[in-house]
Amino acid sequence: RVTGHVLRNMDDQLGNKGESSFLQLFWDLASVNDAEQLRAGKEIILALKEKQAEVEEGLCPGLEYSLQRLVKGLASHRKGARQGYFTVLTEVLSLFHAIPLSRVYELIHTHLENVGKAQEEKGAYFGRAFALMALIQSGRLTDTTDLVSVVKQLRVCAERKFYLQEFVAVAVCRLLGSVPEGVVRVELVP
Repeated sequence: RVTGHVLRNMDDQLGNKGESSFLQLFWDLASVNDAEQLRAGKEIILALKEKQAEVEEGLCPGLEYSLQRLVKGLASHRKGARQGYFTVLTEVLSLFHAIPLSRVYELIHTHLENVGKAQEEKGAYFGRAFALMALIQSGRLTDTTDLVSVVKQLRVCAERKFYLQEFVAVAVCRLLGSVPEGVVRVELVP
């Protein structure tokens, strides 16, 4: 299995054998213990930096796996999951410019779409809002088209789920500081 191979490869990078400790880092990332969450995040980032440095073009399998896992994790209902996954996703996006934004949008669409059940839908909307905020905070949104797209997607989250309105307002305010005034008038303010 590809996932098993990727995890073994990442464990080798960390110097671990047996049960996948790279996988365990993602569980620890969802911990309510801040120190454990921080340690897991640092170890994930360090392992990804080392593996990605070995790749000349594109993404190493560990980075692709982690990106997907981080985006999916934003919909988790575990107490510390969103905070941990959001923080590491933001850092991954800011550090690894080899990650195309189109890939992030694709993962958001694939894993954070509404799935029907009320609890899963709630998690999907939270996850989507957090993923979009990670894009904002990563500093990767420099293209006007991306900026407008993110604001429109955030607006949809706020319109459909009232409990996200304050979060979306904060996200949009953070984004507006980096948007040229003309774009705000023409593209963002209907």
